[in-house]
Amino acid sequence: MRDRARLHDGRPRRLHRRRLALTLVGAVVAALVVVEAAWAAFGSQTANGTNTISAAADFCPGPQTVNVAAQADSWVNQASPTRNYGNSTSLEVLARTGRVRRTLVDFPLPAPPPGCTVSQVTLRLYASRSTAGRTIEAVPVTGTWTETGVNWNNQPGTGAPVASSASGSGWRSWDVTIAVQNAYANPTAYHGFLLRDSVEASASSRRQTYVSRTGAAANRPVLVVTFD
Repeated sequence: MRDRARLHDGRPRRLHRRRLALTLVGAVVAALVVVEAAWAAFGSQTANGTNTISAAADFCPGPQTVNVAAQADSWVNQASPTRNYGNSTSLEVLARTGRVRRTLVDFPLPAPPPGCTVSQVTLRLYASRSTAGRTIEAVPVTGTWTETGVNWNNQPGTGAPVASSASGSGWRSWDVTIAVQNAYANPTAYHGFLLRDSVEASASSRRQTYVSRTGAAANRPVLVVTFD
C-alpha cells in the first residue's frame, strides 16, 4: 500500500510540475519572439496592405543654439550713389530725404543637427549711436550683392516678412525666424538682410550707427539660430 501511495501521490505531481515548467518556458520563448519582431519592424519598415509605418531615422536631442558671425556687411548712401562702404568698421541707417542710408548684412546658414529644425532666429546688431523714437526694419534681401561692390545704385531688392525693432543704444534685436525658415526651404533665394528706417523721409537726419563685422570683436553682428 505504501508503494502504491508513493506512485499515486508522487509521480503525477512531478509530471504536473514538469508540464507547468514546459508551458512557462514556451510562453517566455513566444514573448521573446514577439518582442524581437516588434523591434525589427520599428527599426526598418513594415507594410500592412496599403499602409506603411516607418521609424524616424533621427530625433532632435533638444534645443541647440548657434551664434553665427556675419560673412559680409556694408551700407549704401543715397547721397553718394556709387560709393561702396564695405571696408567700414560701422554700418549706417539714416532717415533723411535725399540722403537715405541702409545697411546690408549676410550670414551663412548653419546645418541643422540631425532630426532638428529651426525654431527661433534673432538678428542682433550693436548700436554705437542712435536716434530715439525710430523703428528700424530688417527685411530679407532677394538679390545678390557683394561686400566690396554694393552701392546705392546697384543695391538688391527686398522681400517679406518685415521684422521691426525700436531704435536705441547697445544691442538691438530683430525676430527673423520666418525669414530664415524660408531661407532653409529655398537656400538659393537667401541673400541676407537689409536694415532701414521704417519712415525714410525726414526733414532732418535720424541716424543709427551699428558696429560692422570688422569693428570691435565683442560687438560684431550675430545671427542667433535655435534648433529644436
